[in-house]
Amino acid sequence: NSGLPHVFRTTVFPGIRIEDITHIAGAIKASDEYVLQDFDSSNLTNLAFKDVKGLGREVLESWAQEIRSLVKQVRVSALW
Repeated sequence: NSGLPHVFRTTVFPGIRIEDITHIAGAIKASDEYVLQDFDSSNLTNLAFKDVKGLGREVLESWAQEIRSLVKQVRVSALW
């Protein structure tokens, strides 16, 4: 315990499930903030994922709402 604020971030890639996010949130529940970041294929080094689309704001906001009881603050981030 460093006494410093902790922010955890997960880039949500298609295939990840709400169960995965809930598990992560449960593991970091003492953190100050958890950010769900939508996948963005616009600046990749591995072009194999260039046609993959993120899950979108609506899905991430819904997931954030589901885990708000586990983490002090949950935010959604993306380049929408």
